[in-house]
Amino acid sequence: MDLYRELTDAERSLEKKGIDIQHAKIIGASYDINGPLAATSSVALLPYPHVVSSLSRLEKVGVKILINTGWDEHTVKLFDKRRLNGIIHGVVCEGGNVFRYGNSPLRFTGGKNTRPLVLDLFKAVLETCAETGHSLANQGNLVNACFYHENEEGVAKSLCREGVARPKAKEFAKILLNHGLDSEISGGSIRVKNSNANDKKLHDVLASECKLLTIRARTRNDELEIQIDDYCDKKIEIAELQELGRKILTRYPRSEEWHPKANPDLCIDYFPTPNVLGQEINKAVGLKALINEMARSESIDPTEVVVFAIGDGYDDSTITQLPDAVFAGLSGSKAEKCCDFVVPDCMIFGKVIEAMMRKRVSRQPNFP
Repeated sequence: MDLYRELTDAERSLEKKGIDIQHAKIIGASYDINGPLAATSSVALLPYPHVVSSLSRLEKVGVKILINTGWDEHTVKLFDKRRLNGIIHGVVCEGGNVFRYGNSPLRFTGGKNTRPLVLDLFKAVLETCAETGHSLANQGNLVNACFYHENEEGVAKSLCREGVARPKAKEFAKILLNHGLDSEISGGSIRVKNSNANDKKLHDVLASECKLLTIRARTRNDELEIQIDDYCDKKIEIAELQELGRKILTRYPRSEEWHPKANPDLCIDYFPTPNVLGQEINKAVGLKALINEMARSESIDPTEVVVFAIGDGYDDSTITQLPDAVFAGLSGSKAEKCCDFVVPDCMIFGKVIEAMMRKRVSRQPNFP
């Protein structure tokens, strides 16, 4: 396939930004997941054909494979292990809010540990859903909190629930006990003492081992009843979901800290406001933090790291702001008109980088 146009556009983008890959010590390829690597509607995150081989070819020529996504780190880890054969070198997750390079610990881009805020929000979600009779499932995000409602059929198809059977009440009680939470079983329900400490333990379970497991909750005096077995999802509309999000934030002690967004897949995303994080954080800010971490880990200057990125959304397009990265927008996507160059798919994107790497090697002084 003729790559002349895409390769020429990519080289012009590098030249326009003054980026010289000849002197770069690390070259990375950064991918959004849904859009470039998998269908935008795929909760199972099944890669398009030839994606894995494209990434493998880049790795073989020395390119670091990076992910920059709105998904949480746990989901990205599963995606890497089950779909990409463990090829990822670094990740930016939750729309830029957390990042990690290699085996280093996950870090908060804004420097603020938001776990206490997310736990307070979980308590408000749990209590409100108990009152309104809505189910809930926890995505397990650390910053951009996400809770699903009345959507067991769709959530069960997600990568995180793949191969994981929905537990019965007795099995769920054992999981809770392993996390230090005593409970009593009554039919298909589990009862626990209603307390802040138990809320935290329940949150930890639903955000990790039982990620995206839908439950129903009820409060009875000083007890919290969690229904696992024998209930059916209710039909819920987006307007009702939006109202639920508003109700939840009226219960949350500092409602101005969150901006809720109801989504067609029946989840509510809660985004912390810039006042909470101290700055506006997006995928570009997260990628810049990852670039700095890569440079620090490899004991080089950040200017010696060059990243080629690909995405399909406006949030991906923020990467064009970075002086040490060029951004390829998928043709026909929202990113097409606000990118450094356009590619039809991630395979062509990979071939463009491969071609540049070959040129780079051919210009080395000792090249035969």
